[in-house]
Amino acid sequence: GGADWVTLAQAGDRAAGRLIEDLGRLVGVAVAQLASLCNPAVVALGGPITVVGDLLLEPVRAELHRRAMPAAVRAVKIVAARNEPRSEVYGALTLALSTLT
Repeated sequence: GGADWVTLAQAGDRAAGRLIEDLGRLVGVAVAQLASLCNPAVVALGGPITVVGDLLLEPVRAELHRRAMPAAVRAVKIVAARNEPRSEVYGALTLALSTLT
């Protein structure tokens, strides 16, 4: 499963590391499209795979800056969410409240 790839990548397995980097690039494509439309200040990625940290986040950041409109991503921060229960709900509420102000 996914946890196995994470464990292998953390142990330095090159194939597992490449798989996670490829995943990061694919996520970066989606984040770039989102950022071009919404201009967020922060994009928090969640899930068990984020424990690999920059192995995933750096390719996301690189793809974001390569594909999105420069003005939309100049100050965007890509971070790993804290993976707390209901973190998706907190994020959705924060987004909804930010549109009211």
